[in-house]
Amino acid sequence: TFCTSLKSITIPDNVAYIGTQAFQGCTALETVTWAESAFSMQQKTFSDCTALKNIEIPEGVAYIHNLVFENCVALEAVTLPDSLKTFEQDSFQGCDALVLKCKAGSAAEEMAEKHNVSYELIVE
Repeated sequence: TFCTSLKSITIPDNVAYIGTQAFQGCTALETVTWAESAFSMQQKTFSDCTALKNIEIPEGVAYIHNLVFENCVALEAVTLPDSLKTFEQDSFQGCDALVLKCKAGSAAEEMAEKHNVSYELIVE
């Protein structure tokens, strides 16, 4: 069974890897915070977390696996770091209200265009 009461998680800076389906189905999860450090999120890490609205991926993350945010239906915004080099076409599958936030000329912008995902540019 999935965790249905977890509302918030803080991922410390000593975490380098979050396993497949680690938080899948945490339907009450609203907030995820983490230190700026390089780590990897595997398949379906946050899939079916239907209360998530906004996520800021920390600097150091270079790759977002497939289906990481699958069916996060309330997800409205994901801010992508400069360190991000690629994400899979289905990383955000079922996130129909989603708008990615990234810098102009970044690999994240290129991937959003390639995968036809809505995005807006961060103006500094």
